[in-house]
Amino acid sequence: MVKLNLFRKKKKKGKELKAIVQKNAESPVAVAMGSSAADKIALFPDVSTDVKKADENGGSDALKNSPLVNEKDELKGECPMGFSSVVKTQQPANEKNELKEESPMGVSSDVKTQQPAPRREQFGKQRSKSIFLLKTVVRPESYEDELPEEKEPTEEKKDKETNDFGGLESPKLKSGTNIYRKEANRVIGILGEVYGADTGFRNIGDSVVVTEGWNKALAFVTSWNEAMAARWRIEVAFRQLQEKAKAGSDTKCRLYQEALDQVETNADPIAKMLGTRVHHLRTLITGLVDAAVRTLSPNTQRIQREAYHPMSNDLLLGDGEGAAGGTKSELRHFALQEGTVKEYGRLFARCGVQPKHWLAFADAFLWTMRTHVPYADETDAGDLDLPNNECAHSIFCASHICQPCIKESLQLREELDTPLFKVGVPRFWKRIASCPMVRASIGESFYRELLTNNPRLLDYFVKADVDSLSLHIVALLDLLVKSVESIGSWGNRFRSVLDHLGEMHRRLGIPTFSFPIVGGQLLLLLQPHFDEEETLTAEEEVPVSAEDLEEAFATLYLEVMSIVYHPMIQEEKLVKDAEEFFNTVAIELKWSPDKLSKRLLEVKLEISNTGTYSHSSEELEIGARLCWRNSAKCIGRIAWNTLEVRDCRHLETPAEVFEEVKEHLRIATGGTNIQSVMTVFKPKSIAETWGLKFWSSQFVRYAGYKNEDGTITGDPGNLEFTDYLLERELWKPPEKKTDFDVLPLVLKVPGVRKPYVYQLPQEFVHEVHIEHPTCPAIKDLGLRWASVPAISDFNMNLGGIDYQCCPFNGWFVSIEVVRNLMERYKVQDRWADAMGLDKTQKMLDMRLQHEIQTAVLHSFEDQGFTMVDPEQVGSSFFVHCKRERDQGRECPAQWSWIGGLVGPTNVTWHKEMRDFKVLPQYEYCAEHWLTVKPPDEFALLESASELDLQSLAKEKESVLGARPRILIVYGSETGTAEAAASRLHRALKLLKPSLACLNDVAGLNIVKDKRITHLVAICSTFNRGEFPGNAKIFSESDIEPDILKGTKVAVCALGSSLYPDFCKAGITLERKLADAGAQTLASFTKVDDATGTDGPLSDWTQLIQRLILPPKLEDIIRSNLNVQTVTKHNIDWQKQLDVTEEVKRYTHVDSPDCMLCVCNDELIKGGDVEDRSTRKISFKLPEGVKYVAGDHLSVRPLNSIDSVMRFARIYKDELLEAAAVAGDCPFNAADNEDAMLAWQLQQPFSIKTTEDGETFDANLVFETPATLGEALQTSIDLTLHVSQVADYIGLIKGLITKEMPGWDNDKQKLRKRLLQLHNMVFEDSKQTRESSVNKILSEFPTILDFLETFGPLLCTETKQGEDKKEALLPLADILSVLPRLNARSYSISSSPNDDPSIVSITVGVVNVKTSAGVFIKGVCSNYLARIQPNEDFVSCGIRTSSFRGPPKLSSPVIMVGAGTGLAPMMGFLADRALELESCVDTDKAGKCLLYFGCRNTDDHIYNSTITKWNKSNVLEPNIAFSRKPSTPKTYVQDLIEQDSKNVCQLLLQPETCYYICGDARVADFCFEACVKALRAHGNMSRVAAVQHIKQMRAQNRWQYDLWGIIVHFNEAKHEFKVKKEAGAKHWLKRFT
Repeated sequence: MVKLNLFRKKKKKGKELKAIVQKNAESPVAVAMGSSAADKIALFPDVSTDVKKADENGGSDALKNSPLVNEKDELKGECPMGFSSVVKTQQPANEKNELKEESPMGVSSDVKTQQPAPRREQFGKQRSKSIFLLKTVVRPESYEDELPEEKEPTEEKKDKETNDFGGLESPKLKSGTNIYRKEANRVIGILGEVYGADTGFRNIGDSVVVTEGWNKALAFVTSWNEAMAARWRIEVAFRQLQEKAKAGSDTKCRLYQEALDQVETNADPIAKMLGTRVHHLRTLITGLVDAAVRTLSPNTQRIQREAYHPMSNDLLLGDGEGAAGGTKSELRHFALQEGTVKEYGRLFARCGVQPKHWLAFADAFLWTMRTHVPYADETDAGDLDLPNNECAHSIFCASHICQPCIKESLQLREELDTPLFKVGVPRFWKRIASCPMVRASIGESFYRELLTNNPRLLDYFVKADVDSLSLHIVALLDLLVKSVESIGSWGNRFRSVLDHLGEMHRRLGIPTFSFPIVGGQLLLLLQPHFDEEETLTAEEEVPVSAEDLEEAFATLYLEVMSIVYHPMIQEEKLVKDAEEFFNTVAIELKWSPDKLSKRLLEVKLEISNTGTYSHSSEELEIGARLCWRNSAKCIGRIAWNTLEVRDCRHLETPAEVFEEVKEHLRIATGGTNIQSVMTVFKPKSIAETWGLKFWSSQFVRYAGYKNEDGTITGDPGNLEFTDYLLERELWKPPEKKTDFDVLPLVLKVPGVRKPYVYQLPQEFVHEVHIEHPTCPAIKDLGLRWASVPAISDFNMNLGGIDYQCCPFNGWFVSIEVVRNLMERYKVQDRWADAMGLDKTQKMLDMRLQHEIQTAVLHSFEDQGFTMVDPEQVGSSFFVHCKRERDQGRECPAQWSWIGGLVGPTNVTWHKEMRDFKVLPQYEYCAEHWLTVKPPDEFALLESASELDLQSLAKEKESVLGARPRILIVYGSETGTAEAAASRLHRALKLLKPSLACLNDVAGLNIVKDKRITHLVAICSTFNRGEFPGNAKIFSESDIEPDILKGTKVAVCALGSSLYPDFCKAGITLERKLADAGAQTLASFTKVDDATGTDGPLSDWTQLIQRLILPPKLEDIIRSNLNVQTVTKHNIDWQKQLDVTEEVKRYTHVDSPDCMLCVCNDELIKGGDVEDRSTRKISFKLPEGVKYVAGDHLSVRPLNSIDSVMRFARIYKDELLEAAAVAGDCPFNAADNEDAMLAWQLQQPFSIKTTEDGETFDANLVFETPATLGEALQTSIDLTLHVSQVADYIGLIKGLITKEMPGWDNDKQKLRKRLLQLHNMVFEDSKQTRESSVNKILSEFPTILDFLETFGPLLCTETKQGEDKKEALLPLADILSVLPRLNARSYSISSSPNDDPSIVSITVGVVNVKTSAGVFIKGVCSNYLARIQPNEDFVSCGIRTSSFRGPPKLSSPVIMVGAGTGLAPMMGFLADRALELESCVDTDKAGKCLLYFGCRNTDDHIYNSTITKWNKSNVLEPNIAFSRKPSTPKTYVQDLIEQDSKNVCQLLLQPETCYYICGDARVADFCFEACVKALRAHGNMSRVAAVQHIKQMRAQNRWQYDLWGIIVHFNEAKHEFKVKKEAGAKHWLKRFT
């Protein structure tokens, strides 16, 4: 593998990175750089601060705390299990018996003949040499040259060094590296002496012994590397705990158990060092060992035919020409899986693996070779039984793996501990970063060049806030410069920052192939500064060249990013595995391309949110069958598509697992033929190392006992496992031990230390007693064997998901049982005696094999169990291969397992076979009980009582009792979040979830009281990042720490990126819940209303539904509860005789928060509430109610009587029938239908819901009993919203699926039209779905418009059977789904200083026409426009806002507003006018500029007041008219650009306050106008201007009071979406 050499090839890295960028200018590579703007703002949060703290607390200084020396200052040696011993200073003699001195690198050299290499005292004098000739010796390609010992400088020398470098760090190697070198040499010495690395192979055949042993391990590589990785992690964790434990305070056994706990939860040192790489540790170890083995005999690597490659390139950042165009040469910069031992050593070193950890690696390697290499011969066993310093495997591991990796880690330290990195780089960056203008320009220049030179990249910067990214590039450079001390370390703050950034990059979806592109562009950006630095430092004590700096920054970038980018590697690999799996599934199940595409989108969303994904039962079944078909070692695959797959992933308790084991055996042996069955339990989660696991290798295995005389009773293959169970008193054998005592099943559950043990009842243990058809004496031998080979230690990998607990059975081939009896039970002598055979005859074993096979076949067939003979199974395999070939598939096969099994007379013997890996696949598992077994020297220190058999009686909690307990909460201002929560509540109704607003669960005590297992929250953001009203109490309440510990939480934040504080309330809520100890159910999700909430919100709710209630669990619950899916709503009418002929207009006079309207004036000249109107509406404040200018008035609107009557006419059949049944109605429908409807609308009613056999009060948005007229006026929102379209259409589709008899042509047409609407919403592509929904809303803006069109089909009586008539959508059903009518907020346009008893608002009355020609009337604005002064009361409330006026009169002010955006400014200006009136020195008043926009002079609201204030010097008005005759169209942003010099002067003043109110588009346009002003007149870059405005915002001097787009909403929203998704394109245009 050609790979970029980080340190040994001069100029390679920096120039290759530059070459990539230059190449991209001609042939661009697509790089996806981000998600939402708000996410991008947090890309590098407070990096400088975090790194500074990391420097103070971590880095190489952390090594000072390592226990490397004992009390006598003698170096401590570490023995194989971590027991400390002092390494003496005795030195080995050379061949001439002369003492040999050990160099700092740990390589022996003859003292008499080897002299230290000369030091290079000046850096930068010979720049033609390697940049690493840095006041040390030349770093050789290998460590076979001696490096001199570092000597402590004198005090005089120290002072000189400090003075020479002007207070910067001295180029002297720091003590941390010296300590590290001593530790490395100590460990290398142990490896040389104890593990034989110094002596080398003792015999000429030792290298072959290692190679052959490794080849045997590769045959079962998944079992081997699982055991090896686990053992290494356990060893390291155990030894670290021993180091920390005080002498005598802890038993080794307890520490060992703590180490197991750490490894099980990925909390052990190796897991922390590797981070997400720990999930690939098994493959990394395999690659490392394989690379080392291949160096033993290079001449044998030229494989004549085909090599068995255990390694793959799956873990590279890309795969050839990636989806986005990345090439292999570009991806080589960051290879997770390396090619040589040194490269693997470098990888482990940068992750933080220390020299002492390689001692544990050596022990783990030897242990794994002894325990997990099947079919090892006497040579292998003999070698591994030798002392370590004589064992070939030990010598190989120490000399070819551990020592090179340690030397590589030391080289990494020393390469960074040089004057270039310690002095040159910090000094350079200090000069650059100390200039704010340069810092601001770096990021801007970087993205301008990157996007200009790589235009295709623009398409991947979707929704990116490039201004914020520009600032974070500088933070990245800060991070690189400060990383030198901490590269290769772990457990400190700096590493936490890198891990945090890595996870953030993963969440943002930044692809890994973008990293080298960005790095190369950074080098190009800094190149002029490098050249300048070379000139500036030419005469300094430590000069640096431009090439040196380029190389240094490339090195730092690659080292840091190798940590940051890896979480995304893991996600990309999982996505790649999933895509490969589903592409195969789609072929097998004949999915359409649309179905495959939709499923892949679901999977990617789930991976992004949870780090994993789940399979459906159908996918699980086909995946299991494909695994069987792809198993190269299995000869019986012809029946792969008959495998019965049982989905038991929903089970939680061990008792349930054991019950399913019995059911598995019952099904497998239930008929005359054995049925192949697989039972799949829950997969391993990403937080688990092992997951749910059977320690038993098969369901039925026989115990093995070692007798006192050394003989063995029972199965020798299970001897060690039997001893393990007996020693720990996990099982009691029968009093009379036999050869065929069935061992119990042993199950290990994550999080539970002790295993669960279960003895199968005898009726499920089906055994075959061996008899011979012609020799009755064989029966007397008492031989028998299990009838079903149920394997329980396989791992099934489906698309990257590991099912490590999936017992599977097929059936036996006769030769398998014969081998077991002959090889393990050694029955040959007894059998020969029973048959009277001559034991001296030739080929006795062949004869015995034939006879035993005859008996086995006869016994299985005679006792009714399936078995096949070698001839039969060989022929069937040949047929299977032919079938596969006919389907275009080559059949993978291992000849040793297939051809060798059937013998030379079978047709399969001569078949050429290729052993290649096809996915999905079964994998061998390590023997888990053996992996976690403590070493023999202290294994028995555990008390037997701690591992007593755990009773299963209390564990038999049914799945129904253990089902999730769910709480769904919402914070909603406009109803969108509440509607989404209600939809999720309905989807999960089978689990009976609780639904509440956040205020109702303040403090979250309900979680403890109801033992909530899952909490799902949906919260919108109101105003300037505030919580909605029904969540405000929750936001201010305290939550008990850890109250959510053990509770899985998912949070969805709703917001609009039209507003600056996008999703702020949701972000705050998520952090609040996380601080309370919540576990993550799904990643925090933001939904942007500016680009559409319908699709993303629907995807999120479906994901949560699948995570909490998988389809299989839903089926189980339904079948156990016999649940019917029908939910019935029934309306119960009551009588109220005191009614009128017309519906009463509801009044808020009795409401506790009502206010009397005292003014309702038109502000527009010639305004008309039926057309265009803007009104000033004032209310009398109740006693004690106060407000401040800038606050909001929350108004609860009422639906009009006209709307109520429209609704009543839609349901007139049902309402008139109810009135007729009541019998007391004074009106007759024939004479006065409206009067009769009005009478019924005034009758009280309630609604009951019947579900799952239970009847309860319906979940409505209003209290019952109530009258329908009142409910429709006060509580029900009749507007049809985007988020509701799919719900309503989906609901109605279920009602009209079947055509009803008796439907006339009109109803048939309506049904057809509804089905068309359903296809528009659900079947169209995602791109066209949004436009389809908008088209529907344009035609049906309210539910009234929709029901008036389709009411004849849905809301009128339809014949169903002979007698009963009922509407498809009855009144009770529609009332149960209609949303709540929420309050609207208006900016207050008055000041309490003017009149504290009056509050005023400015209301623009909404009357618009949709593109379909349907008129829309704003509910609240039209309601307010028609209230009568001094008569009508309105339900109102003051809502405190953070929008506040200038702190003092002297503050300069800029106010911007268009239309009713002037409202809050009127309050501020009223305060300013009053203050000026009372001010003695008015000259000290700050300048106040007002930029106001309207259509024409007739639309100029508050014109007289503003004119008056202008004359009084309260403000300087600037008016923009967009439709004034004979005047150019002008908007407020145009005014700001025209007056940019004045605007810039004010913005640069430290006390200036900027205010803007209006719709969000105006705010965005004015923001850009201000940026332009600062750039044009403030000598600022764009990034500096944006940063200046952000600082004003942070100081609360840039305030906004924004609302959504009202007029021409769809058009404006589309315009904004296009602009937003243009992202970087739009940003780049601003410079042209």
